[in-house]
Amino acid sequence: MSRLNRLFGAPKSIEIGGISLDIYPFKLQDLSLIMSVSHKDGSVNMDKMVEVIRKTLKRSDPDATDTEIDDMSVNYFAELTEAILEVNGLKNDELPTANPKIKE
Repeated sequence: MSRLNRLFGAPKSIEIGGISLDIYPFKLQDLSLIMSVSHKDGSVNMDKMVEVIRKTLKRSDPDATDTEIDDMSVNYFAELTEAILEVNGLKNDELPTANPKIKE
């Protein structure tokens, strides 16, 4: 493997609903999905956010079925979203957008 493997990013372990999950950072291949989550007006595309959560949970537990993920309680949404943002060095108000505002 090349030295680029040091740029993969380390997962963050969280406990949610009594189970331990490793939350992995986004990859370059996830960039278009990530950029589609937040609109430049600050609103969030919830379908895309659910897709991010689904992809994150599949990375954390490859044996998880789509039905199990879809049936997960929304009570864990905020905690899971916060962990996803944190492992990627973002805060809740810093979701990347496809049309970022240019600061002068």
